[in-house]
Parts: sequence; structure tokens; C-alpha cells
Amino acid sequence: MRTKQMKKGLAAAVLAVGLTAVAPASTAVADDALDGATVEQIIEILHEKGLIDGEQQERLLMKNAAEADQRSEIDVAAGFLDDWDLYGDFRLRHEVFTYRHDTNGNTEDNRYRWRYRVRLGFEKKLLDSVDFGMRFATGGTPSSSEDRSTNQTLGRQDDFDYDSVRIDRAYVRWALPETHGLQTTFIAGKIPNPFMWKNGKDALIWDGDIQPEGGALMFTYPVDERSELFANTGYFIVDENSNRADPKLFALQVGGTTEVGPLELGLRGSMYWWRSLDSDFVFRSEEFGNLPTAYTNGKSRIGDVTAFARFEPHEDWPVGIFGRYAKNFTADDGYCTLFDDASGDALPTDCTGPGAMVPMGGVNVGEGTVDEEDMAWGIGAEVGSSKKWLKLGFGYFYIEANAIMSQFGDSDILDGFTNRQGWVIYGSRRIAKNTEFKFAYYKATYIDNDMPLARSVFLSKRSRLQTDLVFKF
Repeated sequence: MRTKQMKKGLAAAVLAVGLTAVAPASTAVADDALDGATVEQIIEILHEKGLIDGEQQERLLMKNAAEADQRSEIDVAAGFLDDWDLYGDFRLRHEVFTYRHDTNGNTEDNRYRWRYRVRLGFEKKLLDSVDFGMRFATGGTPSSSEDRSTNQTLGRQDDFDYDSVRIDRAYVRWALPETHGLQTTFIAGKIPNPFMWKNGKDALIWDGDIQPEGGALMFTYPVDERSELFANTGYFIVDENSNRADPKLFALQVGGTTEVGPLELGLRGSMYWWRSLDSDFVFRSEEFGNLPTAYTNGKSRIGDVTAFARFEPHEDWPVGIFGRYAKNFTADDGYCTLFDDASGDALPTDCTGPGAMVPMGGVNVGEGTVDEEDMAWGIGAEVGSSKKWLKLGFGYFYIEANAIMSQFGDSDILDGFTNRQGWVIYGSRRIAKNTEFKFAYYKATYIDNDMPLARSVFLSKRSRLQTDLVFKF
């Protein structure tokens, strides 16, 4: 009954407001009273004019407040769902390995496997200049070079058990105010690698799937419409220790690109300062080819220079060439190899240095002295476009034992090991919207076969063929 009275009161109020529009004496007053008035003010006017009583006024105010809260929640939800950028990909891969006898006569049967990779990520704009991002990906195989990969091998888990998904990225990116054309971005968390280029195969220092953890500042300065300078610097934690210094990385990279007629040129230089490298870090690096002589007092300083050139003799067939050189400035010579007497596992130790100790259970099976083994280089070329016809590429890579931190190198070209050299031929072709076919054929072998390098020589002479179907969304 009261609801009907309220509806009648509101109807009367609307009628009264309408009548004021045709009442000459009260038109100006009505306009002044209702112009910009809120619902609460209109309800108050209705009460003052006696069109609704006090109880009706209170109920109308409560109802309006509840509806206002609901509208606010809807607005907040709508705002939260705005400015999302979702992306991802699925890759299905078939892989074939064929081996030749290494210098010690070791070989292995040909291997065939199917693999898949799933990556799903998003970016959410928090403020006009601040973004939050995350990406999830399938996982690799712990304690192997494949841990650098986001591939998952079919049948790796027994009896169709669950496969793992890991946090691949989690970061906040802040675009700082522009100053005299200088654009500055700060990014922190588990971040996309800021030191990699998409000009040829940037596979000398870093595997493309490694996402460093820490913070970085990235600077870009447009010199003119055809030239740009950039600089990237960062601080990263490699392994957090509770009772000793954390292994860490300081990095600095500077470079630039320019266009000269139809030719695009690029040059960059990088320096990596590895600090507080403890025995765990050193052992992991020795698992993939480094020697203890790659470090000096738990430190290593590695630099690299990279250049590329690209031009388009035809719009459907761009051509690019690239070259890279890296050097470990702290590598030294002299080394001996130990193996565990029971398991046969290597116990890499600098047996010739001051205060050197033979690990318990170790037996010296042969001493050998090696040079610094401190250099790496790569060259290559690419032609064509996968979106037009076909993209083809070729690269040759040569990485001495101590040239890079081995556990971060590319895990495809040389299986993630140093003291290896090899070449790759690769190509890609878009076969449908957001769908691409890719292939890569790798050929690798060892560089030196001295006793201290036995780990990286083992099964090093191999061929590897990858064929991929990639679906992006």
C-alpha cells in the first residue's frame, strides 16, 4: 500500500514539475530550483511541497543510496575490465637428434620426441604511465639445459601425469616523464630481457626464454626521424642466499640505429659484471662447459659487441646480416679435472691454484692446462619475410669454454654448452592468420678436446632438426 502511495507521490512530483514549465509566474523559480539538482535535492523539494511525507522521503533516500552504491560497483568493475591486453601462443614441435662418435668414442641412438609450449600473458594499465604484466608458461626440465626452455616433452611425466605451468614473467613497468625527447622506462620484477635484439639470432649471451629477476632502466632518444640512440642498465639477483652474499648481475648496454637511404644499420655494446658467484653458481656453470678459470675471486666481467645491417632490394625480400663478438675479461688459464670415484660425476676444481683442495671422494684422473678460452662470436644472414613468401636464415656460432656464463646461453644451437661450435639453417612461413610453420636444422661439435673439457665434449657431435607449428592469439 505504501509502495503505491510512493509511486503516486513520485508521479505527482513529476506532474508538478511539468506544470511549473507552463506556469509563467513560476517558470524561472522552477528552473533555478531544478537546474543541476541531485536526486536527493529533488526528493527534498517534493517533501517541502508536501507531495511526499517524511516516511516516503526517508524510503526514497535509502533506495537512491542503495542504487548509487550499485552503480558505483558497476563503474568500478567496468573500469577494472578496461585496458587489458591479453596475448599468448601454442607451439607444437617435432624434434630429431642424430649423433656421431665424439673424440672418446661416445655416441647415442637417434632420438625423436614431440614437444609443446604454451604461453599466456596479459598487461593491465594501472595508470596512464604504469602497466602491470604477467605471463604463464609451461616448464622445462630441472638441472638440464632444457630448464632454460618453456617446452614440455610429451611423455615426460609417467602415466599421463600433470605437466607443470610456471610464472614466466611478473613485472611493473613505469614510463617516466619525457625530458627533452629522452624517453625513460623503469621495469622491475621477473622481466622481459632488456638486453636482447630482434635483429638476427641474438643467441650468444642469452637464451631467449630467460627472464631475469630484478630491475632495469631503459632509455631511448630519437636523434631525428631516421636515427635513435638507446641505453639499458639493470641489477639482477641470480640466487638469494640467507647467510652469504647473493650472486648478482650488473649490466649496461648502449647502442643506436640509423637509416641511410634504403639501408638500416645498428650497433650496440654490452658489459656484464657478475658478482658474488658462490660455489653453487660456479658448479651450475661448470655443468655446461665453463671452467673454474672463468672467474676471479667469485667475479666475472663479460662484454659483447653486436652489429646488423638490413636493406630491401624488393619489398617482399628484405635482406639482413648480423655479427656478434663476446669476451670474458676475467678468464685465466690453468685447470685440472677431478671425477668422483664412485659415481663418475665430474668434480670441477682448480687444482693448481693457491689453497686448492681435492674434494672428498674425488680422484684425479688427469691434469690438463688450457688457455683462457675467453672468446665467442657469431655471424649470420636472413632473407625474406614469413608474412609474404618465406623467411630463411643462416648462422654460425663459436663459443669457447669460458666466453659466457654457460647456464644462460642458447639451449638449441649448441645444446646450452660452451666449448662448442656449429651452424644453423632456419626458416618460417605464415600458412594462415596467426599461424606459422617453422623449421631449424642445427649441426654442432666441440672446439677443444683436452681432458679438462671432457664434460662439454661428451655427445657434442650431433645434428638436430626442429619442425614447429605456432598458433598465436
